[in-house]
Amino acid sequence: MYKLFKFNVKSYSLLFLFIMLLSFYTSKITYAAEATIDSAITTTTGVQKLKSNLVFINANTGYMFYVDSTGVLSYSKTTDGGGSWGAAVATTAQADIALYTVWYDQWTPGDAGTKVHIAMVDTGNDDVWYDTFDTSGDSNGSEVAMDTSSGNSFTNADNLSISKGTNGNFYIGFCNGALAASCTIKRCTGTCTTAGNWVAPGTSPIDVANDPITIQPLASGDMLLIRDDISADDIQSKKYTVGTTTWDASWTNIDTTAVESATYMETVVAAVDKTTNAVYLAYGASVAGAGTADIRTATYSGGSWALKTDVLTDANTIIALDIATDALSGDIYVAYLKGTAGSSCNAFYKKSINGMSTWGTETQFNTTGNDLRYIYMNKNTSTKLYGVYYQNATNDGLFGDTIVDLSAIDLTWITDGAYYNIYQSGTLTWGTGTLACSGTLTDTNANTINCLSGAGINASTQYRVDVLLKNNGGTTAKMNGASDFVDNVAVKAQWAGTSPTLGSCGFYDPSSDNGSTSCTLAFNATNDVRITNTGAGNVNLQAGETEGYMYTITTDSSVPTGNANSYMSSTLDSNSQTSSKVRVSPIASVSISDGVVTFGTVAANGSVDTTSTGLNDTQTATNNGDIISDLNIKGQNSANWTLGGNPGSDIYSHDFCKTGGGSPDPCDASPTWTALTTNYQTLVTALAVSGTQKFDLRLRSPTATSSYSQQSVDIVVQAVAN
Repeated sequence: MYKLFKFNVKSYSLLFLFIMLLSFYTSKITYAAEATIDSAITTTTGVQKLKSNLVFINANTGYMFYVDSTGVLSYSKTTDGGGSWGAAVATTAQADIALYTVWYDQWTPGDAGTKVHIAMVDTGNDDVWYDTFDTSGDSNGSEVAMDTSSGNSFTNADNLSISKGTNGNFYIGFCNGALAASCTIKRCTGTCTTAGNWVAPGTSPIDVANDPITIQPLASGDMLLIRDDISADDIQSKKYTVGTTTWDASWTNIDTTAVESATYMETVVAAVDKTTNAVYLAYGASVAGAGTADIRTATYSGGSWALKTDVLTDANTIIALDIATDALSGDIYVAYLKGTAGSSCNAFYKKSINGMSTWGTETQFNTTGNDLRYIYMNKNTSTKLYGVYYQNATNDGLFGDTIVDLSAIDLTWITDGAYYNIYQSGTLTWGTGTLACSGTLTDTNANTINCLSGAGINASTQYRVDVLLKNNGGTTAKMNGASDFVDNVAVKAQWAGTSPTLGSCGFYDPSSDNGSTSCTLAFNATNDVRITNTGAGNVNLQAGETEGYMYTITTDSSVPTGNANSYMSSTLDSNSQTSSKVRVSPIASVSISDGVVTFGTVAANGSVDTTSTGLNDTQTATNNGDIISDLNIKGQNSANWTLGGNPGSDIYSHDFCKTGGGSPDPCDASPTWTALTTNYQTLVTALAVSGTQKFDLRLRSPTATSSYSQQSVDIVVQAVAN
């Protein structure tokens, strides 16, 4: 006979452990090798000086306009994003072009045209010409001499600008610095290949001087003329009002201390924001003075100018610069040549994500320093920003490289660490407090993930929700006003109870690139918690970066139940992303009644069970959690016996039964026994909250044993989320 055998059945609640891995990535831009556009262009210095000469119509297709070695205005085309460029193709038969510049339809806000509009002057007839090139089919238009003023005597020291208004009118400004009649702006409102359709819109605002000029489109068809008044070292502007066909009576001073260089005067560049119609201006000051050169900036918006932050201050010599905007995000890029004039300059750029209030890190994008003279970028792009630079002296050529690929904004909840965390905390300090639950988000709203592994959600308790959003696109996403928001959907009447109280909100900025931000927190669509940026600065998600959003909330007085309806939703810059649904802090738990089975003294190779014909001690498992759960069961070896499928020497077997022909206890008749093992087996699946499962146990003792001491083992019943 064996001594008393006491058997304990213990209940266990499943503890889920999610190890949160938060990885930080440094975004890196990989550049293609420097591409040769044309290594044999005109050697006449100054012909290539004007800035608006590079057009990209998508990420792969671009055109560079330039005067080739024969003196003919030509273009080279790329179809692989600037990796390689085709041979020069003439846009005109004239071989004496002294100046040229272009305007692409889509640089004008609201314009979807496909034409490049060309202004050029020749030295043979000293005429000003208008021409077009259609990127849809690569066809040239019919050029026309739109100004043939007697006495014109153009050189490449003169100035020229072309632009298209938001009402479709075209403007060409030009001055040869020697003849008053040739220092003017003309406008075309009809068929622009007819010379007579080019007329002066009001009294000319241009002085008889070699002042660099640029014309930019404003809203409602108005235009803005910007000049560098070299006689006074002033940067100035005049507005043309199309309704009254008049220019401002006087110049508006933007900067009265912008000392220019007699050699490098083409350092006044501008671009238009296609969304806001703001004009972004960059210009050089003291550019030829080693250690004194500035690149200054200003913005024209709402009818007035505001000086912004310098790109560079007191740098070594600046030779040339250009400006471009990301049409998707509104980011602003300034590219420039810096170094030793005439021998060794390199091409650099900086980016501003906040309207030129601050500038990012300086990045070089050429390969080898040389006697670089001019630099160009494609304006107002939403696909690819490309840089071209002109190399003088021993190798008169054009070379280029990608600055950045601007793929669309791609918000994602698959973040760096990919988590949704709820902390028991009343403070807006990221990642602090007692973890209540944690879940790994995905982008699939059809899926449901669990927010478990913490202390759980309790009634009348203050919590903080932390969540990360990532931008996997190539351009910056900005949370910049009431139209941009992040929601935690289905909070009220769900995991926070029917009457929760909102606290405060904030942002977690790993990249430290946000401006002055603040936020409002309110219920939206009844049950959603909405975070909206209300600060003066943007909440910025640059390419490859993450941004954190957090808010505090106090649950109501009833105990919140688990649910599978809550999820994260974002709308930034009209780009939206929803996360997987989140089952917030459900408790998977099981209790066993009565939980203790005493088998008593069992003979060798004997058997005893808990059915009504045995000990009459059927066990009941209850789902006392708040989610539908699966229950698993396993046995274990005792101190001296091994658990096996059938009895043997020092081998005992332990079986469980949940089905049979009995009632109310199924195993009281025709029981089906299943041998326990030391690994979990399924006891029941999809057990409802408060649902029960009856089961019986059977012990069969060893056929022989070397130990006659009392043996005690535990059966473990495990609850897991279904």
